[in-house]
Amino acid sequence: MSEYQFYQFQAVDQPLTDRQMKQLRAISTRADITPTSFVNVYQWGDLKADPLELVQRYFDAHLYVANWGTRCLMLKVPRGLVDVQAARQYQTDETMFVRTSKKNVVFVFESNDEEYEDWDSGEGWLASLLPLRDDLMQGDLRSLYLGWLSGIREGSDAMEPPVPPGMSRLSGPLQTLVDFLRLDAHLLAAVAQNDTASPPGGPSSGDFADWVASLAASEKDDLIAQLLSGEEHPSHLLAPLRQRFQKEWNRTNRSSLTAATQPRRTAGQISEVGKVLTEESRRREAERKARAEAKRKRTEAAKRKKYLEELAPKAETIWRKVESLLQTTIPRDYDRAVKWLQDLRDLARTSSSDTKTWEERVRGLRRQHSRKPSLLKRFDDAGFPR
Repeated sequence: MSEYQFYQFQAVDQPLTDRQMKQLRAISTRADITPTSFVNVYQWGDLKADPLELVQRYFDAHLYVANWGTRCLMLKVPRGLVDVQAARQYQTDETMFVRTSKKNVVFVFESNDEEYEDWDSGEGWLASLLPLRDDLMQGDLRSLYLGWLSGIREGSDAMEPPVPPGMSRLSGPLQTLVDFLRLDAHLLAAVAQNDTASPPGGPSSGDFADWVASLAASEKDDLIAQLLSGEEHPSHLLAPLRQRFQKEWNRTNRSSLTAATQPRRTAGQISEVGKVLTEESRRREAERKARAEAKRKRTEAAKRKKYLEELAPKAETIWRKVESLLQTTIPRDYDRAVKWLQDLRDLARTSSSDTKTWEERVRGLRRQHSRKPSLLKRFDDAGFPR
C-alpha cells in the first residue's frame, strides 16, 4: 500500500500575515496556503516541521490523517479562557494531551488503529470538529472526557475524571469526535446511562448585547473607527474583544459546566459496563434477526402455500410440459423441468398417496432418459428418487 498523509491547519481568530505565509512557504513549496489555512498531502516524504509548533505559532486548529490508521486533532485556545488544572485531569498516555505555553493551551486528541482499513482522505473532518474549540473556551469539557474515554484499557484502575454534564446528549461536533477517535459506542453508553443533566449552553445573543452595552462609549467609538478605516483586519480587532467577553462570561458560568454529574469509577469498571452493554446489544440484535427470519419464513410459507393451491388444478398439464421439456437436449429446458418437478413434489407432499405417485413417475422419467447424464445429475442434485 502506498503512503498517504493529510495535514490541515486552520487560523480562526486572526488571519496569517504576508510574512507568516512566506515563512510557511519555506517549509513546504507544495502546500495550499491561504491567509487562514495550510493544507498538504504527502504520498512520499513528510512535513518538514513539528505540527504542534506550527499550531502554537500560527494556527488555532490542526488535523492529521495517515493511511496506517493514525488520526490527530489539535485545538488551541487562549490560556485565560480555560481552566488548565481541570483540563489536565483528562490527560491519558496515548489519546489526549494538554500542551501549554505562556499565552495558549493546545489540546491534542489522537487515535491509532493499525487494523483500520476504510479509506480516509482526511478532508471534511476539521470543519465538523472546529466548533469544539468554542466549546472549550466556554468551559465545556465533554470533548476532553471523550479523549480520556477513548484511551481507557480493560482492567485499568485509573480513576475516572469528573464527568461533565450532558454526556448523554452530545452535539453534532461531539458525535463527530466520537467517530474520529473511533470511540466504542458501548463505552460511551456506559458513561451516559446515568446522566440526567442538561448539556452545557454557551452565551446567548442577549449575553453579548448586555456585555457590549456595558462597554464605555469611547471604546466602542474607537473600535468602529478602526474597523471603518481598514487599517486592521477585522479579526485582529474582534478576536481580543471576543476573548474579553468570554473570560468574563466564563467567570460566572464555568462552575455549572464542569461539575460532575455521577459517581466516579475506575476505567476498568467503565470497561466492564461497556462489555455488558455490548453483550446485551448483541443479544437484542440476535433476537431481532431471529424474529425477522421467522417472519420471513412465515411469509414465504404463506406465499408458497398459495402458489401450490393455484398450481393443483394444473398438475397434469405441468407433467406434460415436463415430459416435453425432457425430450430436448437443451440444459436450460432441463433446469425448467426440474423446477416444475420440485413444485409437483411439494404439491404431492400434501397427501402420502400423491407423494408415492410422484416418486413412481419421476423414476419412470429416469428410466426413459437414462442416457442423458446431465439430466440425471440434475435429478440427483435435486434429491429426486432413483
